[in-house]
Amino acid sequence: MSFMEIFIRIINKHIANQKIPKDYGVGFLLYPSEIHTIAVIGLNPGINCMKLSHKMGVTRGATSQIVNRLEKKNLISKYKKEDNKKEVYLKLDKLGLIAFRNQKAIGDKFYKELYKKVEDASEKEIEFLEKIFNELEYFVDMRMNDGGSDK
Repeated sequence: MSFMEIFIRIINKHIANQKIPKDYGVGFLLYPSEIHTIAVIGLNPGINCMKLSHKMGVTRGATSQIVNRLEKKNLISKYKKEDNKKEVYLKLDKLGLIAFRNQKAIGDKFYKELYKKVEDASEKEIEFLEKIFNELEYFVDMRMNDGGSDK
């Protein structure tokens, strides 16, 4: 199987996975986009929406929709700082913290083998993987910007 075939297969599996909500111990299911947003907020308490969009690699509009949905589910709160009334900041609420901790435990267990393989890689191999991932991200960005046409 070629590199591109493997890459496309991984992308297709990722897209399918994005449609499957999972249980993170908060009494209702969460979609991957929701739990990933919770994870970024949990790892970056007080992050603003613009930085969240950048870290997630999605538009501000998409971030706003997810943030509003998470706020309605009592998973996160928006707030403004006294010295900056313009910017909206985010923090996890009690349920969000539960989901974050459960997601971290699941992720730690799930990715343990992958982390082990990465730890065993040489610095040169890691640099190569980083280069490939950056190129793949660029490739995906280019396809998104040209509407996916094959001109």
